[in-house]
Amino acid sequence: MYVDSAVANADQIKTQLPKATVYRSATFDGQPVVSHAKFVVLDHAMVLLTGANFSGPAEKSNVELGLRIHDPGLAHTIETTMTSQHGSLYELA
Repeated sequence: MYVDSAVANADQIKTQLPKATVYRSATFDGQPVVSHAKFVVLDHAMVLLTGANFSGPAEKSNVELGLRIHDPGLAHTIETTMTSQHGSLYELA
């Protein structure tokens, strides 16, 4: 799981999801990295891309649009891209 450290507490999320690997956005050139993308990759095959914030208040009051795509190739590309950013844009919580 990747979280924007400016708006989410990665340590709290680790406590709530003990089996998850949680990364938080790092600092780049002295500025915190803003993680605006919202996506979920399931079973290395299904991708959910959305503008929705995954939070209780957003779930209750926002109207959002998302796209579910079953494409293992796309899922692999997203996973590879995010993994390549470990240690630079994202750090292990």
